[in-house]
Amino acid sequence: MKNLPEWVVPKLNEIRKEMGLAEINPNVNDFGYWAPVVRKVKNGLYRMYYSIVCPAHSTVPTPGRSAPLSA
Repeated sequence: MKNLPEWVVPKLNEIRKEMGLAEINPNVNDFGYWAPVVRKVKNGLYRMYYSIVCPAHSTVPTPGRSAPLSA
């Protein structure tokens, strides 16, 4: 992946809202990508399953703080 998919930050903020946390606008360069597997669906068609690794302060409260750091 060359760029972070456009849906990631809005979805991250949706999850944060459900947790009662404020929206953030993290640096997209702080995200990581991991593609653990590619599976053949049929001849000429493959599906890649991947993970997007979010910056730690984006989703999980830091111990000793009431809310995560904002970007």
